[in-house]
Amino acid sequence: MTLSLSVPTAASWRTARLVTSCSGTCSPEGPFRTLITDLSPYANIHHIYLTFSPDGLWLAAGGYERDIKVFKTDTWQLSKTLSGHKDEINAVVFSLDGRFLASGGDDHTVRLWEFPSGKLLKTFEGHAGFVRSVSFSADGQRIASSGHDNVIKIWSTSSEPSLIRTISTDIPNGVTHVEVL
Repeated sequence: MTLSLSVPTAASWRTARLVTSCSGTCSPEGPFRTLITDLSPYANIHHIYLTFSPDGLWLAAGGYERDIKVFKTDTWQLSKTLSGHKDEINAVVFSLDGRFLASGGDDHTVRLWEFPSGKLLKTFEGHAGFVRSVSFSADGQRIASSGHDNVIKIWSTSSEPSLIRTISTDIPNGVTHVEVL
């Protein structure tokens, strides 16, 4: 299954649609199914970063608005808004058990949220540039983050001090993606 955003014109966010497609007929509507028809909460967004919860019940979206919007996938209605970032959000990801959500943004922070309550648990500070990517370890005990500052940081979700390790790189324009396997 693929997920795409369909925007007819740059100024028509009210008619934008978030759609899924699959290799065969995956719904009564055919191979394409409109998930969210009104993206007006994202009227000023340049980029939208999306992640499904592991159980598929939630879709979290972050971007220019500085908030994470969480949609229930059975109704595709906005369920909650997670606020805390001071600038654009560049990454959102659920932990493999679905109990946590991590986000990273232009405010140079990584934030850890309890889910589904939406409570902000920790704010990790230490990047000297935009955070572009976040990823959980399989056990959810660590988060890897990367960004415009050419470093990868490994954070503990449960212990203090939170910063476990910093890995410096010389990648031009920063590390754009990190994934813990």
